[in-house]
Amino acid sequence: MRLQHIYAPLVGAEGAPRLTSNTTHDFGGECYEDTATYILSNNGKLQKHIPHVVTPLKSGDLVKVFKSVTKGEIAWHGTVDLDFTKNTSYGDQKGTSTVLWDAMFTDEMPARLTKDGQQIFGIVANHTEQGDIAFRALYPFGKGSTIYNIEDGDELIVYSKVLDGDVEWQGSMTFTPDRGAAGIQDVNYTPWSTTKLLRTPQHMPATKWMEFSYEQRPVLITPAKI
Repeated sequence: MRLQHIYAPLVGAEGAPRLTSNTTHDFGGECYEDTATYILSNNGKLQKHIPHVVTPLKSGDLVKVFKSVTKGEIAWHGTVDLDFTKNTSYGDQKGTSTVLWDAMFTDEMPARLTKDGQQIFGIVANHTEQGDIAFRALYPFGKGSTIYNIEDGDELIVYSKVLDGDVEWQGSMTFTPDRGAAGIQDVNYTPWSTTKLLRTPQHMPATKWMEFSYEQRPVLITPAKI
């Protein structure tokens, strides 16, 4: 499972939209099996999965937040060798299904990139910048706005599921109650941006938990005993 942000509009108890601002966030978790397009199944074939299903996190649940991957199911691994003949923007991996290659980056799957002898863990993504600059990228865990360009000669492992890793934080999650519009709190995630939170984490500073969520950190969640 990985951490995710949940965006408004949120639905009230009677099914009516409660909030409409797309800057309102809540915290959730998503199973890797529930990615939006395709992942590689255990039998080596591509299979379609249901759209993103993000479940709100609950107070009392135990969580391990990983900063690396030491055990997982592998969707793809090898040496990057890109072909820009058809996909002139991002490039396709030679000898690999373009459906699989595109899907892994579209779904922003967890990965390990070995570049210039350095191992970096994060998520793969299709990165674009102003001026029509586009490339396959790795957004690393715990390194802020750093972006790594995935290039020929890099070693890459993309995981379809994370089972274990080095733990950055573990403990019991606690969130303030969902009080609807009356409970919205503004949090300065960066000096130049404010995020509206439906629930505020109490188990660590809100900005740190937001960082984990934005980075889609791999997690292991154990539901609280009732």
